[in-house]
Amino acid sequence: MTILFFNPNGIIKPKETREIYLEAFAEGAANCTTSLKLFKNKEFKELNICFGITSAKGTYRIENDTVYFDTKIVPEHSNRYFDFAVIKNKESEIIRFYKNDTIGKRLKIKLK
Repeated sequence: MTILFFNPNGIIKPKETREIYLEAFAEGAANCTTSLKLFKNKEFKELNICFGITSAKGTYRIENDTVYFDTKIVPEHSNRYFDFAVIKNKESEIIRFYKNDTIGKRLKIKLK
């Protein structure tokens, strides 16, 4: 119990060695969170924590204000990941879309 009190997020935390280009997040109902990291080496990782943990990984490329995803690992219980995202003001938000989607899912950009 003492270990859980002092380390509620766990004892083993893998250190991220890649340099982050852009980081964004969202918090939803029941403290569900989504975190998206675009790394400078053109890889991305998205982590969803909501009654379990799922993640997506792959590479990306940026053209103007649009990020195109090439997903290598799709989230569990899903058959695909977002096709692209639009960066709305680098200090504001990134909106992820599926092809033929008009609404998208918003994440707030985390400022460094």
